[in-house]
Formats: sequence, structure tokens, C-alpha cells
Amino acid sequence: MAEPLVSIIIPCMNYAQYVEQAIVSALNQSYKNIEIVAVDDGSTDNSLEVMMKHPIRVVEHPYNKGLPCARNTGISDSGGDLIIALDADDQLHREYVSLCVAGYEQLKEGNKIGIVRTGLIHFDGHGKFEECPPLGFGGMADELVANRIFVSSMFTRHAWEEVEGYSEDMNDGFEDWEFWIKILEKGYNVLTVQRNLLFYRFHPRSKGKMRSLERTLASKQRLFYKHRDTWRKALVESLPKWKEEAKEIV
Repeated sequence: MAEPLVSIIIPCMNYAQYVEQAIVSALNQSYKNIEIVAVDDGSTDNSLEVMMKHPIRVVEHPYNKGLPCARNTGISDSGGDLIIALDADDQLHREYVSLCVAGYEQLKEGNKIGIVRTGLIHFDGHGKFEECPPLGFGGMADELVANRIFVSSMFTRHAWEEVEGYSEDMNDGFEDWEFWIKILEKGYNVLTVQRNLLFYRFHPRSKGKMRSLERTLASKQRLFYKHRDTWRKALVESLPKWKEEAKEIV
């Protein structure tokens, strides 16, 4: 059986100092049936020049359209049945794609797997590393409490198409959390690979650190509003369990 094509999408906006490392980590995967699509999202530094040096496909936005749109652009321009959205300041372990695909191929039949997640390793680029294994995951109820699916988890093109991609109005954060919730709402399951395979960089411009509290709260409010029926259903379903736990305490 032929190995499935995996598309690695790398959106970039003014990350010239990091994007080459992201690209190289994708090129160095032990799994070889991959394509890499980088999207320059209106950078004003030399990000585009850096990306063009490598044997990958590069798509340009004439102006900054935001991270969700950049990811959708790259995915639309790719052809893989399996997709990984890699942020320009992060990196993949050499075995990332191989282990995610192996798990997916082993369990995909009859399980409607839409997402394959791993653990991650926080790093700062100066020798500091912190392992972060996959959090326990019991489905939608857990995901509604907090995002337990890391940003570069692998997902299927079919799931992306069914939920109509990343929501492009989620430009102030939580776009990945909202995307995972949409996929779970369609009845897809999540497979966990018990390895820490994503290198997630911490630096002054890391995702979320530059957003104001006002923008962060507005984005989270938008997420809750979009999926208010899902939250309401989860709350109703949890009430009997809470009542039983309360009886035991009393």
C-alpha cells in the first residue's frame, strides 16, 4: 500500500530569523512522502527570501491576512490527505510525521480519526528544554475545558474540508482550539501518539504573548459564542455526574 502524502504547511509573517529552522525540520523528516508549502503572509522582513532558498512551494499573500487565512491558503494549495500546520517559529522532531502516520494508518479503519496529536517540548533556542507529554484526553468534554490538542497536530483533509477550514475571524488567537472543536463536533476522534514530537519555541513574540488582555478576552468570547450549544450540551450532560460527586462529599 502506498504511503499517504502528508502536506506540511508553514505560514510565516516576519519570522525570517526562525522560519529556516522550521523548514529544515520539515525537510529532514524520516518519512519521505511529504510536500512543504510555506505561505508568506505579507512579511516586511526577508522571510520570503529565506523561504525561496529551499526546495519547497512558496505562496505569497500581498498583505497580512492573518494566521487562519494563511493556513487555509497553504492547505488549499497542497494535495496531501494528511496535513500538519507548522508555525514558522516551531520545529518538528525527525520522527514526527512517521509516527503520526503509522498510528493513523493502524487505527483509521472504522474509527473516524480526524486528528493525531503528540506531546511537545518547550524550547527557547538557547539550550533550555522542557518536556510536556500529551495531556489526558477524554473527548469533547476535556477539550472544552482547555485546549489539549497542540497546534501542530496532524489532521485529515476530509476533516478540514468538512468544517470549512480554520475560521478566518479568529485572528486574535485560539484559532487552533476553535478548529479542533469544530472537528470534534463533526464526530471525529482523536488519536494520541505518546511521544513529545513538536518543538514549541518560547520567545518574546511567541503566540499569545503579544496579544493584549482585551484582544485575548474578545477572542475567547468569540470562541465560546460560536460553540455555545456545544458548551451548553456538555454542561447539561455533566450535571448528573456532579450531583453524584456532591452526594459522596456530603
